[in-house]
Parts: sequence; structure tokens; C-alpha cells
Amino acid sequence: MTTRPKTLRYREALDAAEQRIVDALPEIIDGLIIRAKEGDAKAAVYLCDRILGKTAGTKTAPADDRQAPYTEADFEEDEQEREDHRDLFAFLKRKEQPAG
Repeated sequence: MTTRPKTLRYREALDAAEQRIVDALPEIIDGLIIRAKEGDAKAAVYLCDRILGKTAGTKTAPADDRQAPYTEADFEEDEQEREDHRDLFAFLKRKEQPAG
């Protein structure tokens, strides 16, 4: 079993899926506009929220997200840090176990 994060293991598949979503956005938006004009309140609220910069379920709007993507180099650095602290973690784990 690999310890690599999913964002690195499935990078190509995720990139392809994201591109498919981006390519479909004009049709999706057109559909939402049509539904809003037909009286779909949820579609209308969603579109208005998007125009006002509100997004559901995120701390930062995607357009404002300036965090660099998690790279292979980041993963290697995290793995090295975990390895460097492995003895400390083992010691702490032994301390947590009841004497017996």
C-alpha cells in the first residue's frame, strides 16, 4: 500500500476530470440560468451567490486560493520529517500504554 497522497497518485486522472468539468461549465451555467428564469429558486439563489462571490463549503473562494499545489517534493519533505520523528512517536506511544 502506498503512502503517497491521492492528489499525487491520481494527478493525471484528476487533471482530466477537472478539464471535463471546465469544458462542461458553459452548458451547466446555461442550464442554471434557464431553470432560474423558469422559477427555480435554488438555481436563482445559487447564481446570485456566485455573482456576489459566495461559495458553498469552502473557506476561500477558488479564484482567491493562492496556495501552491501539493507536489512530489512536498510529499518527500513530509515523509522525511515523519521519518526523523519516528523514534519520538514510538517513545510517546509506549508512554501512553498502561503499565502491565
